[in-house]
Amino acid sequence: MNLVAGRRIVPELLNRRLTAANLAAALRPLLEDGPERKQMMADLAEARARLLPGGAADPIGRVCELWKGC
Repeated sequence: MNLVAGRRIVPELLNRRLTAANLAAALRPLLEDGPERKQMMADLAEARARLLPGGAADPIGRVCELWKGC
């Protein structure tokens, strides 16, 4: 799950989940300009805007603010 968005944007293929088959399955819908690609691009743009409102200079600090106010 993406901490900034509060939902999954990009699949996390870590350790045993990183296989050629899983990687191909995750990338296949993104190769063409379909709904999955459009949704991921919109979600990533939203996460970026939350991290950099008004061009914030410290995106890591912004993550801390959004995530439990560390």
